[in-house]
Amino acid sequence: MMGWQQRRLSERAQRLLRAASVHRVPNDEATVRSWLLANEPGLEPSVFVGFQRDFGGLILDIPGEVLSLGLWYEDWSGGVTGPVSDEDDDGNTLVSCGSFRAAQYALYMRGDGAIYLGEWPAASSVERYLEDMAMFSAAYGARTSRVKKFNLPQRFGERFAALELSSVEMASDWPYFAWWIGDGVFVREDGDVGGAGQVTARVFGRADSPRVAAIEAALLGS
Repeated sequence: MMGWQQRRLSERAQRLLRAASVHRVPNDEATVRSWLLANEPGLEPSVFVGFQRDFGGLILDIPGEVLSLGLWYEDWSGGVTGPVSDEDDDGNTLVSCGSFRAAQYALYMRGDGAIYLGEWPAASSVERYLEDMAMFSAAYGARTSRVKKFNLPQRFGERFAALELSSVEMASDWPYFAWWIGDGVFVREDGDVGGAGQVTARVFGRADSPRVAAIEAALLGS
């Protein structure tokens, strides 16, 4: 049994992981602990050990992207890239834990397991981040004919329920993101994590759908 199967993940996220290809990388506890001791001795190793054991070497195909996971992971030349350290704006230590091929962004993990996309916080845990990726896969795979993005002055939140959309609890991770679905329509709402003073909502659905039109009108009037 793969290590990630012990994690609490939706069936949707499990399907994404079952479809992953696997690249052989160091996944043993001794290697992870040795790197941390030499490079970041102040970090508690258990979060990083568990992450590498469960996800190291997985390569995920998501719409328009390929994500390679792990403190050690397959780089795009076919070799293996090892971890590097960085810091966020608050001085928290971050350790690289993956990379997107097309966008050329690195993923990072904070000592408490929070996930960063480059310098920006992206999810409270790897489980929540993978739920987000799985929702993107589902949204793009639902015969979406249009994706429209809206800038909002504040969270729309529970008002989506009045539009007959249901919250996807396992794929909602405020202040980072939340997902809402209903009748073939997907909406992803972003929090103001970067401090830009706005949140955004992306609507995935058919351009001729009355439901999509109602959601977009509500967002434009917010």
